[in-house]
Amino acid sequence: MSLPRTLSPDAPPGLDLARTLSPLRMGVSDPCWHAAPDGSWSWATRTPAGALTLRLRPADGGVAAEAWGPGADWAPALLPGLLGVHDRPERLVADGPVAELVARYPGFRLARSARVADAALAGVCRRGVSAFEAGRAWSLMVEAMGDDAPGPGGLRLPPAPRRVAASEPYDLHVLGLEAQRADEVRRIASHAPRLELEGGEPPAGVVDRLRGIAGLGADAVDHARSVALGAPDALPVVDGHHRAALVEVLARPDAPAADAEALLEAHRPQRGRVVRLVGLSLEAAAEAG
Repeated sequence: MSLPRTLSPDAPPGLDLARTLSPLRMGVSDPCWHAAPDGSWSWATRTPAGALTLRLRPADGGVAAEAWGPGADWAPALLPGLLGVHDRPERLVADGPVAELVARYPGFRLARSARVADAALAGVCRRGVSAFEAGRAWSLMVEAMGDDAPGPGGLRLPPAPRRVAASEPYDLHVLGLEAQRADEVRRIASHAPRLELEGGEPPAGVVDRLRGIAGLGADAVDHARSVALGAPDALPVVDGHHRAALVEVLARPDAPAADAEALLEAHRPQRGRVVRLVGLSLEAAAEAG
């Protein structure tokens, strides 16, 4: 194994690395991610230059990073997004339970992976099923259509677009994706080369290309905007348990009953941030047992 490239990226003061990165993974069993007991997080992904494994860990009030693989030269470009350097959490003006969540997670930032196709695939996997079922489908797809990642840790790279695009409906059915979602993931994969962010291209360009994929649901586009681009108003795809928690947090005792989407309207243009904050509270509750 070759020695890693080491980096010392700038990080926002007080960054909570775990809370910032955890929304990017597809559950605790995501083969592309590993959270270690020492507080480090490892991520395997594909870049235009090849495979990349990144390991990030808190260090001296900041973050230290190591990169393995032919995609290591892309690490400096990806790190600011992963660490939420672009994010402006102070733009969420909230009161009541939402303000309490903001105070509970002061180091949380909206990260962006910059991997648009992978995020759209994950959004399709999440649609209409529980978080467990979505994570299982994603993990099976990674194991069946991904590759071993460089570096330590035994991580897997996300599904290779060419394999997903060439798959048959039955190949995806056995992974837990019915015909509609299977068709969408193949469409995303066939367009994956066009979904790379190019240089200093504004995010709107790649979003337009993603929206231009025939038959792709708007929720998958929004999920990609949330995960890959860190858009604070984009709504990630969440399950019924998460939506119920949103209603519990956002509903006013003296207001008529409403669903999560309607209740989130009061928080434009920061709806996605509110969804993530509620998700962090659910993760904390699960960790506490």
